[in-house]
Amino acid sequence: SIHYQITEDFAVIQEGQIENLKIAPKSTALLPLTLPTSSGSLQMLTLTYHQKTEAGLIPQGHRLGFDQIILSEQSQLSTNELKSNHQPISVSEHANLISVKVADVEYQFDQYKGTIHQIFKASKPWLNQPVDFNIWRAPLDNDSLIKAHWLAAGYDRAASRVYDYRLTERESAVEITFKLGLVAVSKARILTLNVVYRIEQNGLLQINIHAEKQQHLPFLPRFGLRFFLNQGFNQVEYVGYGPTESYLDKHHATALGRYKTTPESNHVPYLKPQENGSHYGCCEVKVANSSDCFTVQSHTPFSMNVSPYSQEELGSKKHQYDLEKSSTTILCVDYKMSGVGSNSCGPALKEQYRLSETEWDWAISLQIK
Repeated sequence: SIHYQITEDFAVIQEGQIENLKIAPKSTALLPLTLPTSSGSLQMLTLTYHQKTEAGLIPQGHRLGFDQIILSEQSQLSTNELKSNHQPISVSEHANLISVKVADVEYQFDQYKGTIHQIFKASKPWLNQPVDFNIWRAPLDNDSLIKAHWLAAGYDRAASRVYDYRLTERESAVEITFKLGLVAVSKARILTLNVVYRIEQNGLLQINIHAEKQQHLPFLPRFGLRFFLNQGFNQVEYVGYGPTESYLDKHHATALGRYKTTPESNHVPYLKPQENGSHYGCCEVKVANSSDCFTVQSHTPFSMNVSPYSQEELGSKKHQYDLEKSSTTILCVDYKMSGVGSNSCGPALKEQYRLSETEWDWAISLQIK
């Protein structure tokens, strides 16, 4: 039997059961469904297959699998609640920091690193340490062969260095443009980045990144931003593939939906600590504490991970019980995470699952509420 469910922006608008289907192997059939007309919302059809009668060890009603079909894409992200709340913007520079303040929200940017140094809401800091550009991951068992090439290129110790920056104050926004490199000591430059931070009068921070990678270097484990939020930010809601972990080459057993989790419950306790808990195909993630909310959105699907453990901690310990939790909530937002593959005992990761591009553009927005 087949259970069908039609959703619009993840709210159920139709569902039911289809019985007495007789479909021969390698043949097709029409299902008696009335599909909704496109409304500019995300509409999906989910078909879940159940065992009709008991057969050996398989009980009646056992879930055999599912298919998820996107009927129509969402035309745009949800309306920004801050759009009408325009406030004056103030800019100041002190030592190596550029401070941009809108109402009770303040962003500090590091002139030497080109990163977000701190975020304040009502004078309270949200970050335990500055944001960094992130290309490393705790090596998987399946990374055991490529890991040597990553280490040789310095991917595990890359840091950002600014070559030039420009501050532009406009009537409705402030833009800070950094030209920077992602480099490791005594190694060739890994990435050249052109990063534009645009702070609008409603407090919205838009980040636009143009990246160029050296062609001779191995593919990257990932590329993204790593946020070290205060530990109280432990309520997570995301739109993406879940509820279990999902990757570019490992997401067909998961479903696109809106899910809630915490850093602890998102962690997957593999016997040997390694990269885990990422979620593929996200368009939004919210991380909240008892009173505040940090929201990341993008029109380009991204990968997201939230964890109580740093990738350095996961990569340095041999057993799950050796892990020590961080004093921060670690949120990784990735333009792309390379697939998890099978190269510990099988073929190398296929080209389509690698972050092997030599040039790309990425845009995300941050909302502080």
